[in-house]
Amino acid sequence: MKHSILALSLVLAPLFCQAQDFRRHEIGLSASFGNQADPHFYKYIDSFGDLEANGNEFGEYFGLTLDYTYNLTKKWSLGFSAGWAKNYRGLYSPKYESFKLGEETLEYSFKSNMWHFMPSLRYNWFHYQATNFYSLASLGVAHLSNTCERTLGRNGATENDYWVELDRSNINPEKKLVFAYQATLFGAEVGNHGFRFFTELGWGYKGVVVIGSRYAF
Repeated sequence: MKHSILALSLVLAPLFCQAQDFRRHEIGLSASFGNQADPHFYKYIDSFGDLEANGNEFGEYFGLTLDYTYNLTKKWSLGFSAGWAKNYRGLYSPKYESFKLGEETLEYSFKSNMWHFMPSLRYNWFHYQATNFYSLASLGVAHLSNTCERTLGRNGATENDYWVELDRSNINPEKKLVFAYQATLFGAEVGNHGFRFFTELGWGYKGVVVIGSRYAF
């Protein structure tokens, strides 16, 4: 009898350990970066009524996101993310290489503060030991608070003269609720069964590059 119990224990032990390794819940915190195009940017510029508004674009994006994931199987997971992001876009006209001394210039700056909430679906398409690769799709809502400013100035008459501001105007801040999305084409995480570090490449309201950590339990 004792030998039968011992044999059964040896058979079930690996299965029990494997079940213990599979953890259903994950919580994560991440930071996102990347300058993404914003369709609202040019709408605001056009509202100023300038005949020509083209030149060098510049901008930056930064966000923080808290997410929760429930693993249905080792391949499929459901979850949601909630976060904040700040998007800044600018346009300087004319182009830098076209600058002339004493010439008037226009600068447009667009700022957007955003809060978003997005349910998500994740597919883990490759897993080997402590490494996991996946893709992720998210769709939800975002609350935007947008402002846009137009600054008219003049370059100095000589190379030693400073740029002078002539006029500044802005649009009243606009707040609205819009559909939000994030398409993560490639995600990779490395770590043990508890703590994992991950990075993602995608496009949407969470930015282009996402870096963070997760805890599974």
